[in-house]
Amino acid sequence: MRRKPRGSPPREGELGFTLVELLVALTLFSLLSLALFGSVRAGTQAWAGVTAHADRNDNSIHAHDLLRHMIEDAYPLFLSDDPTHGHVDFDGSSSSLSFLTNAPIALRSAGRSRVALSVQQHQGTVDLMIASHPELAQGSAAGDARKPLLEGAASIELSYFGQAQSERTAGWHDRWSRQAELPRLVRIRVLFSAKDGREWPDFVVAPKILADVGCVLDALTTRCRGR
Repeated sequence: MRRKPRGSPPREGELGFTLVELLVALTLFSLLSLALFGSVRAGTQAWAGVTAHADRNDNSIHAHDLLRHMIEDAYPLFLSDDPTHGHVDFDGSSSSLSFLTNAPIALRSAGRSRVALSVQQHQGTVDLMIASHPELAQGSAAGDARKPLLEGAASIELSYFGQAQSERTAGWHDRWSRQAELPRLVRIRVLFSAKDGREWPDFVVAPKILADVGCVLDALTTRCRGR
């Protein structure tokens, strides 16, 4: 084989890449860039989805804990506005609830506050709204700006267990209003759609305080005298 003499000029076609080679290289680089960009975008979207799901789960857990603390601390203030039918300051239905409770720090209040919960339809889903108002301030929580406590549920239903004044035995009710005492249990059922992925643990809570400070216990009936 004949070797090329040293120092001789390069032959035609040996000066660098040809135009076809450059086009092929640029095409491959473009394809790799598109694949890399698509992978990064897919990863970013997946991360955003996981983060949003985790945030929704955290919000559900916080709402669950907040409701439990507030209902456990519900205060049975006895009202005698009607001499023939006194009742505790607690008004609950299947879609709303208003009661007095020790205001948690999350509501930026101190002492007792009136808390109002309400179920609200919103673009095909259901939200649980909350409003609070200091007990000694004028007005009521129902007139305050409501904030979403739990959003995007498929259904939300409240119910109450106790012995109503017109009944002989205790049972579950979809309304508890103008009763002589607080319900023994409060249940909040929340269902999410299958694609939502969130879960709502069983929520059945008992108020801790069963009698107002003005109660004089009757040992025979185990109820407050005159109520």
